[in-house]
Amino acid sequence: MITPTNEKKQIYMQVNLFLDNQLEDSERSDFLTHLENNIHYSQMLHQEKHFRSLFKEKLTRTSVHPNLIEHIKKRVQD
Repeated sequence: MITPTNEKKQIYMQVNLFLDNQLEDSERSDFLTHLENNIHYSQMLHQEKHFRSLFKEKLTRTSVHPNLIEHIKKRVQD
């Protein structure tokens, strides 16, 4: 039996697979149909897209000094 919590987890997994382009064509089509029929899940998709875009836009990678990289490489080789 699928409980509401399990169903929500499954949809959340599907949202992530969808955004990562990991769904087969038929799964993708089914997922999009499901989203059209349920506003709550459409909102989940929208929120996840927004969250991911914030990560891409707002977070920056810190740079590392090249000497540190070389030092680590040498230590790993030894």
